[in-house]
Amino acid sequence: MIGKYLELIDIEFNKRPLLYVTVAFMLGILAQDQGILNPFAALSFFSASILALLVLKKKALFFLLLSAFFFAVPYAYFRESYPPEHLKNISQMFDYRRVEITGVITEDPEIITSRGAAGIILEAESVKLRATPKINICGRVKVTLKEKIDYGALNYGDRLTVYARFHAPAVPKNPGEFNYRKYLERKKIFLLGSVDQETGDSLEKIGVGHKNPFVAWTIKMKHHLLKVIAATTPGEAAGLVQGVLLGEEEALSAERQQQFRDTGTFHILAVSGFNVALVVAAFFFILRLLKYGKKFSAATSIFFVIIFCFITGCSPSVVRATLICVFALTAVLLERDADIVNLLALSALLMLFIDPNTLFDIGFQLSYISTLGLILLASKIQKYIGFLPTWLGGALAVTLAAQLFVAPVTVYYFNYFSTLTLPANLCLAPFVWFSTVAGFLQAAAGTLFLPLGSAIGFVNAFSVKAMFVVVEFFSGFSFSIYRFSSPGLLFFFVYYISVLLLIYFKDLYQERPAFTVVLLALLSVLVWFKVFTPAAEMEINIMALRSGKAVLVYAGKEAAVLYSEGKVDSYEVGRKILPLLHKKGVNRLSLLIYSAELKDYLTEFRAKELLKLSELDTKAFKIKGENGAVICAGGGGLLAGSFKQQSFFIDREKLVFGEDRRTIYFKETKKNGAFTAVFDGKNWKSGYFKRVEK
Repeated sequence: MIGKYLELIDIEFNKRPLLYVTVAFMLGILAQDQGILNPFAALSFFSASILALLVLKKKALFFLLLSAFFFAVPYAYFRESYPPEHLKNISQMFDYRRVEITGVITEDPEIITSRGAAGIILEAESVKLRATPKINICGRVKVTLKEKIDYGALNYGDRLTVYARFHAPAVPKNPGEFNYRKYLERKKIFLLGSVDQETGDSLEKIGVGHKNPFVAWTIKMKHHLLKVIAATTPGEAAGLVQGVLLGEEEALSAERQQQFRDTGTFHILAVSGFNVALVVAAFFFILRLLKYGKKFSAATSIFFVIIFCFITGCSPSVVRATLICVFALTAVLLERDADIVNLLALSALLMLFIDPNTLFDIGFQLSYISTLGLILLASKIQKYIGFLPTWLGGALAVTLAAQLFVAPVTVYYFNYFSTLTLPANLCLAPFVWFSTVAGFLQAAAGTLFLPLGSAIGFVNAFSVKAMFVVVEFFSGFSFSIYRFSSPGLLFFFVYYISVLLLIYFKDLYQERPAFTVVLLALLSVLVWFKVFTPAAEMEINIMALRSGKAVLVYAGKEAAVLYSEGKVDSYEVGRKILPLLHKKGVNRLSLLIYSAELKDYLTEFRAKELLKLSELDTKAFKIKGENGAVICAGGGGLLAGSFKQQSFFIDREKLVFGEDRRTIYFKETKKNGAFTAVFDGKNWKSGYFKRVEK
């Protein structure tokens, strides 16, 4: 069986050495990120190299892999080096102090319509503290302007002076909390600031700094197109058209965005390979219809697809699709055949060479993994459903192939799976296609003659409203989202092997039927074993919040109780409390005890039972979970429980647990991080959460 898989791999990739080189380069970047002597990275690369040498019997490829790996390690390290005056080395000195920073805007500001704010990225030039001369610095700063501005009010290349409080991104203090600091560091951002003019902050444009004229022109064109779409599309529909065409998902309300996330259709709000393919098709085939030569049409299409890439902000999915289209069109110019897997690998290699940190971008990973799924699975799936009409079978095969490959990544990062993603995507597909094509026509026509663009936009709005109806319908089901705890590497290995086995099952079954069935059954058990295994531990998490208190008692998905008290805002709910629940795979809380400050977010917790903090003395709940776990709340107390003959109790000041009555006070969590106590049936293990940073 293993030999059969290796044979399939050899058949698929025997003529594609770029794929192996790209994988080796990725492993080198991972080795550098985790530490050059990281055992896992070294073992993974060593295994892959031996496989290439012994199975494929290509010594040249083996040494090529070695070269790619060992080049990537120092190269990625070099790209992470910074001079002494860089913000990475001095960011801790700011510590929420009000200072004046001068810098140049390095990219198009992000207009956050739903919150009436804007995000600005500055390349810092100098900083001035009170009564001290300016100090030259360098590095990127993210400034949040708490004020609604129009597109073009602040532009790429503007030099600004910002007077506000600045600070280094905080290190996460709670398990499951998104590591925003690491995320920003990947993007070379090491300082944050917030400008609220009502509190004395200020932002002033003082001139224009260095900028790329081509990039400046494409951003100006983007602003023009956004304004045309807004002027020619009625109501809320404009926000979705802007998202579908130009990736401006923030133009939609937060509620709408959540509906798209819950149905697994949020990807349609991001510009994708479909948009790029549409641009190429439009220019290439129109020029061919006008009797221009194939090479001229290809060269012209390359020019316009590059412009489109910059207009949409060069997201990983667009860059990937753009590079593939450029390579494919270049093959037309050179009269050579193009191989999609080679092009895919080459585009990834170029993106990683430009910026190794792109490897850790979720958009990059999802884009390439979904494309790989389409290449490997779409045609195979379509054969299985050949009884369906071609248009329906093709749409179903493409959607299913992409979803099968990206589902584990979604679970890993976001701890959820949308159970209705397949029917939702199929229902949306024709409307997305229509709105994308109509949107391009609308923007082009509106640029030439606004009333004509408005007429097309009026028709397009019906398609957009249909999309809203679809996502509202599917997101309304209580089972639209299912939560999973974070899977390990074994899950990924078993999952992808299982998917490939299912797709190639017919060929393999004909050769070794009994062994194939047994292997499939074993893999299925391994995949679902963790999901349905009863909880073997009881865990108590006292979270580190700024002002409020939050305690999660978890003893399996059927016994999860959350207590919240004090000032808790949307940021702490979305970035700290909910991620902890999601990390544990909690789809619905058994009980939520809440204060007035949390009442606006109750629906996000999907609790089976709700108890107001003011009713703790008059009502009581007893939650029974797996393995004899019991959690009690109310009735004059706060939280108490037992697990395998060991008990605990929590009041508003402390947690007491274990036979030795160990006591931990909540106030210590604000300084030291979240406190976690775990009982496995024999021993209590406890400690403060610490995020290890390099």
